[in-house]
Amino acid sequence: MTAEIIAAKRRKIIKRFISAGAISAQTAQSKEELRLHNRLLWARLLKSGVIVESKGKFYLDKKRLEEVQERRKRMLIPLVIGLVLLFFTLFYLLK
Repeated sequence: MTAEIIAAKRRKIIKRFISAGAISAQTAQSKEELRLHNRLLWARLLKSGVIVESKGKFYLDKKRLEEVQERRKRMLIPLVIGLVLLFFTLFYLLK
């Protein structure tokens, strides 16, 4: 799976929680109620704390989701800068 497909599926799972109102322990729902079947992404979101289990039901931790998204953004900036520097270095060396 490409990164775009994984990101789209992750967004779909998150939207499903939000549209179902499963955003707290009091409004948690079962996997069946949420109609979720992607085990790999489910496991990743559960492990990262974005999805939280409460009494056999699950909800989206919006605060944790924001933290994870912010961390991804912070990791992306140095990566892009590194790729740009690599590109210019290769361009200079191959001139």
